[in-house]
Amino acid sequence: MPIRPLTALLFFLLCTPKISHSLAASTWPAAEWPYSEPEAQGMNSTELASMLERLVSDNPGIHSVTVVRLGAVVLDTRITPFAHGDRHDVHSCTKSVLSALVGIAIDRGDLPDLDTRVLDFFPGYEIAHLDERKRTMTLGHLLTMTAGLKAEDSYLYDWSGLGKMRASPDWAQYVLNLPMEAGPGTLFEYSNGVSQLIATILQKATGQSAAAYAREHLFGPIGIVDYGWQGSSPDDSWGYTGLSLRPLDMARLGYLYLRGGEWDGVQVVPAEWVRNSTLPQVTAGTLAQDYGYQWWVDDDMFMMQGYGGQIVFVLPVQDLVVVFTGALPEHSFFLPRSLLSHFIETSVIADRPLPANPAAVARLDSLIKLLGGEFREPLRPAPELARVVSGRIFEFAENKMGLRHLMMEFTTGSSEAELEFVVGAAAASITIGLDGVFRISELFGQNWACRGRWVNDETFILEQEAPGKVLRRSITLNFQGDTLSFEVHDRITDSVDVYHAKMAEIPPAAN
Repeated sequence: MPIRPLTALLFFLLCTPKISHSLAASTWPAAEWPYSEPEAQGMNSTELASMLERLVSDNPGIHSVTVVRLGAVVLDTRITPFAHGDRHDVHSCTKSVLSALVGIAIDRGDLPDLDTRVLDFFPGYEIAHLDERKRTMTLGHLLTMTAGLKAEDSYLYDWSGLGKMRASPDWAQYVLNLPMEAGPGTLFEYSNGVSQLIATILQKATGQSAAAYAREHLFGPIGIVDYGWQGSSPDDSWGYTGLSLRPLDMARLGYLYLRGGEWDGVQVVPAEWVRNSTLPQVTAGTLAQDYGYQWWVDDDMFMMQGYGGQIVFVLPVQDLVVVFTGALPEHSFFLPRSLLSHFIETSVIADRPLPANPAAVARLDSLIKLLGGEFREPLRPAPELARVVSGRIFEFAENKMGLRHLMMEFTTGSSEAELEFVVGAAAASITIGLDGVFRISELFGQNWACRGRWVNDETFILEQEAPGKVLRRSITLNFQGDTLSFEVHDRITDSVDVYHAKMAEIPPAAN
């Protein structure tokens, strides 16, 4: 595979922490992380507060920001409706965790080395498009995304190949059957199917799903107990996505790699594996400059990255781990990187405590509470139209959403409204906060957080988010006489759908 030896050596030397190892290694999180004011860890609270102020004024979908310096949490912000204790889907960060499991499995002898040919793990499979290039494809090529398969299953292809894989009865067979686009080791091509194949190989070799293997050999040793890992069955774990974690547990994984795979005196992931995973193994040139073993690598840092803004940045020189979660649209994907460079990195002043700054810390705490939704907004007077449309049914023309009718209920002086509707044959209802605070409702098996406000005498805006998911939309209800325009704006894809309804006539009262 195309490794650049000189670049890799320089990267390793540059990324050697400049703080004293005894200071860095003195703090290890147990069940809970130790917390600290930023100044006690050589950071400037004012810079961090300025970052949060930006999120107060303009946040396209960041759900949390967690900063760990010298082993202590100096910032841990949740942005409503995402709350402390919630897990978040981490999407492709799953790949980096899978890589750690492969390193552990090789060290334990559960997996052979990286030069093992992929097809050796699948005896008896009849493989399409079989040629010498496919025969020479190795586990190492899968880890560095240089397998050479024509997968076309990433965002660059609008997930086309991923949909085909998910629709196939045997995902491993589907990936193995793909045609070759290049010789293994010659071309970086990010592929979800390739990571899925790694998970299948791990399960075949160990007899355990990735989730079960992680519980015993990775999550358990570093104190991660609250997680989810989706699979096609209870005994299976996906490899390209599917993991959900709390942000502080995402930080544990970053901190483990910051410390070379060691956790409080125990070598959980082999140090050489951590080093090779986070060195530039191949030029990527997409979401980061380089790629390691399912880790992205850029200059003086390495990172896990997942769809929608799930990122774990590890900066060894600054002894810093930074975690973002969110529901970011594609055009805002690099916002966490911008916040990291413009606020978080610039807040690192020294490797020793700074003078206390109580005013800046108080400002930081106030912004954390504001973003967390701890303050209710004053209830705004509703327009007369709220009384007119309350309890009235609006019937929709036939539409692709299957939305048949809806009814809103407003109660004078109440901080909540109710929205009842029918989609297809299913009836549902949600509660909407009118005081700036989200209310949680279960809707077809998914929790949705909802809040809304009247923006003028005819228009009501409803915000909806699924906490811990990359699901975020706004709905504009515009009432004109007896008609309703119902505009749904998907804040992730930026797509807009508009549906039209008419107020149903009130049946005559019975005699």
